[in-house]
Amino acid sequence: MLPQFAVPMIRPRFALAVLAGALVTGLAGCGSQTSLTNMWRDPTFSSPPMTKVLVIAVKRDPALRRIWEDGMSHEMDEHGVRSIPSYQLFPGDLPDTQQVIEGVRSQGFDGVVITHSLGTEVSQHYVPGYVTTAPAMGYDPWYGVYYTYYHHIYEPGYVETEQVARYATEVYTTGYQSRLVWTGTTESLDPHSSASVNRQISDKIVPELVHVGVLAGRKT
Repeated sequence: MLPQFAVPMIRPRFALAVLAGALVTGLAGCGSQTSLTNMWRDPTFSSPPMTKVLVIAVKRDPALRRIWEDGMSHEMDEHGVRSIPSYQLFPGDLPDTQQVIEGVRSQGFDGVVITHSLGTEVSQHYVPGYVTTAPAMGYDPWYGVYYTYYHHIYEPGYVETEQVARYATEVYTTGYQSRLVWTGTTESLDPHSSASVNRQISDKIVPELVHVGVLAGRKT
């Protein structure tokens, strides 16, 4: 007589464990994530939204400075905001305050956007272990049938290390009583590259500035 197979039963707990594993695997491939926090807007700022801004990235490395300024300017262009990266006016070292003032006056900027690093923080936290249930197949020689049984698998705990890169972006008006009118902090979790963080920051900052009326542009 041919051996018979017992009908396996999928237990809900095992199905949930499989689903959780799939979600973790999917999220792991998403890369770094950037969030916008600690935003402040000057409540007394009632001037028309800025139409032409100077973009400055406080980076000592000339290549990184150009990448960051181009990234922010590109995002502004996508929203219909006219902007010029500072390296086009000051191709050498970062401009000092007096140079920025002179550039603003000569080029007619009505705003200045400055982004600078607040440093990177490394944090660790313990992820506790857990128990899952997995199916296995056995054979009963007395009855000549295969059957499914379940056994417990212990997944040990581990220490997870995360990096958080923080950047501050500040917007200054250059008109009468020039002053800081908006500031915000971005936090990027486990950044893979400076360029990817720059794109994510620009994607967060520019739409917000248009939304709150600091920059004149197309709302998305």
